[in-house]
Amino acid sequence: SPLLATAGADGAVRVHNLTLWRHDTVVAGRRPRRPRPEEAEDSDAPPPPPPLPKGPEHKTLSGLGLVVATERELPAVDAPVEQKDGSFKPMRAKVTHLSVFNWRGQGAHVTAADDQGNLRLYARNGTKRGDVAVATSRISGLLRSGTTFAVAEGAAVRFVATSRWKLSPAVCRGPAADVSGLAFDALSPGVLHVAYATGELLAFHARARSGESGAPQRAGRVASHRAHRF
Repeated sequence: SPLLATAGADGAVRVHNLTLWRHDTVVAGRRPRRPRPEEAEDSDAPPPPPPLPKGPEHKTLSGLGLVVATERELPAVDAPVEQKDGSFKPMRAKVTHLSVFNWRGQGAHVTAADDQGNLRLYARNGTKRGDVAVATSRISGLLRSGTTFAVAEGAAVRFVATSRWKLSPAVCRGPAADVSGLAFDALSPGVLHVAYATGELLAFHARARSGESGAPQRAGRVASHRAHRF
């Protein structure tokens, strides 16, 4: 059934199921359970049929209505943050990005990126399936293509393989400016377009490795105009 994930300022992630109605018929999503019929006073009489479920009160002119129901709440996470004196203090991690996808054919999973540089993987029932430290500061961008997540932190873009939920050694680096946008090429998914706060837009061959560092090869400068979002 359709799934929606949201995050609040408290750091918690909430999973919601969606049900689309047309008048009093479910078009998509989880079907409501019929209430049990009341027992008849005369035991020999057949029980009355259960009442049919009704759609939402508010609908469009064409009879469509959407019901969003909270299914589960994933508690906030405290991450150790290094202080100026070298000690570590636990601080509440705030979610910056969310992604819902089908993980390894095991149904819908939720990926949560936070301001402490961590990427967490949850099953729909709330079970944590993976946790990887991608960066040391706020994750500013998250985008998936196939079995790969592109994760932006500052001026760098790193990659996480969803099959094993591990960080790849590959890193995309451009100008000394924050990444402002990510987009995988629609025709060539192995090409990643990265926009920077300076207005530069670079394309990287994300799957082609060069050198000992294994960094993706730069495909070239695509544009010089300011690009905030794709």
